[in-house]
Amino acid sequence: MKKVLSLLATATVISSLWAGVGTASEVPLRKARMTGEHPGAPAGDSDASGTARLRLYPAAGKICYDLRYEGITVFHIDIKRVADQEIMQELYHRRPTDDRLNHCRRDIPSDLIRSIQKHPARFFIYAAEYRGGDIAGTLHRP
Repeated sequence: MKKVLSLLATATVISSLWAGVGTASEVPLRKARMTGEHPGAPAGDSDASGTARLRLYPAAGKICYDLRYEGITVFHIDIKRVADQEIMQELYHRRPTDDRLNHCRRDIPSDLIRSIQKHPARFFIYAAEYRGGDIAGTLHRP
């Protein structure tokens, strides 16, 4: 009987650890189609556009994103609250060499990631060559 209980306890611990990791289909996904038009804000680059796919890992403090864009050279990337346009998290501050960026940021507070899951947020790419403009889109569930 002790052996059965020990095996059950071990299986419970392993399954709870596995549940914390999650598979790709269980990890919350958010998407955004980005343009230079921003409701309630100055217009960005009208010739640029893009898409963003984010996977949110609150337990690990990680956000992974896959961006595709054209007509823009990325300078930095932010996630902002829709309500007040305050920056929630800066994700990237370098210049990639092509029109796609696939990256993970691992030092993000879990409560902030949960807030992105629960509340409307916008994803911004700021351009190096168009400092006054950018492209943005509202993150949503697919």
